[in-house]
Parts: sequence; structure tokens; C-alpha cells
Amino acid sequence: MTTRRGRERTVVALVAAVLVTVTACGTEGGGDDGGTGRGGVSTGAEGRSGEQAAVPDDADLRLREGETFTWPDGLEVTVVKADEVKTSGYGAGHLPFQLHFEFHNGGGKTLSLDDFATFVEGATRGGEAVRTSFSDDTAGIGGRLAPGVTRRKTEDRVIRKEYGRKIVVTLQYGRGATAEDYPKVTATVL
Repeated sequence: MTTRRGRERTVVALVAAVLVTVTACGTEGGGDDGGTGRGGVSTGAEGRSGEQAAVPDDADLRLREGETFTWPDGLEVTVVKADEVKTSGYGAGHLPFQLHFEFHNGGGKTLSLDDFATFVEGATRGGEAVRTSFSDDTAGIGGRLAPGVTRRKTEDRVIRKEYGRKIVVTLQYGRGATAEDYPKVTATVL
């Protein structure tokens, strides 16, 4: 038979074990980002040697076209521009465009761009821009990026014109992050 004091000790031990586990999971990744897994934001004006600020809240995860986001492992990503593509493969109600990215590895080890993905939607009226392939010069996102190397990549997309030319590009990188940890870049398809 278990005594009341024995049950209390068991509950306290279980709570302590859960807290230790949760605390250990929350600090995964380490670094100077406070264990959040979030990186820093810089405008292009600071250059690669500019100071990178830690991302303290969701407001700093909102960027504009041309601004750079840096993850704790040193991957820097810039949505350079979004260009409309003239193609006959889509009806009058669609807006085909190409996103231009710049990736730079500012870290000390080779990084995999295969862990990078995007989600694109209309900024004012919603609607998802679907991934497609209409351009022979598309340099799809993927492969490995050595330390100190910069590469330009592109991605073909199409969205219905009713959703407008202003888009939000959600940058997803790494594993285990939640949707609110991903930076969002506002751009205009020109």
C-alpha cells in the first residue's frame, strides 16, 4: 500500500523530470540567440560585416524585399526581387512570376539548401502562389553551400491576378521551428 507521502514524492519526481526535459529541449541549438532558433535581420546597407541583431519578437521577422535574414548557423537569405514573366502557358487571370533569392553562407560549415523552402501568398487578399516551372533559366533552391560562398537562386510561381501583385514570402529553414519563427518578406511582383 502506498502512503500519501510516497505519492507526493512520486508526483514531485515526475514534475521535475518533465521540467528538465522541457528545459533541455528549449535550449537546443544554443548560440547567442537565447535558444530560440531565431536569427537576425539586417538591411542590405549594412553589408556582410554589419552587426546582426537578435530577433526579439515577431515584428522583426517581417522584412521587405532586399532585406537580409540571417539564421544562427550563418545562412543569410535575401529576397532580391519578384519579376513578372511573360508566358503563354497561363490564362489572362493568372500572374506568373519568378522570385530571385541570394544565399550566403556566413558560417563556418557547409550548409544544405535542401532544408530551405518557401510559402508564397497574396499580401492583401490571400491566395497561394503555386510553384511551377516555366523558365529554362530557373536555378532551383537546393544543394550545398560552402562557407563564404554566395549563390543566386530562382523559383517560378504563379498566382491568380485577383490576389494582387503584393506578396508575402515565408522563408522556412531547418527542422523543428514553428510557423511563427519563420521570417516573412513582403515583395511586389513587377
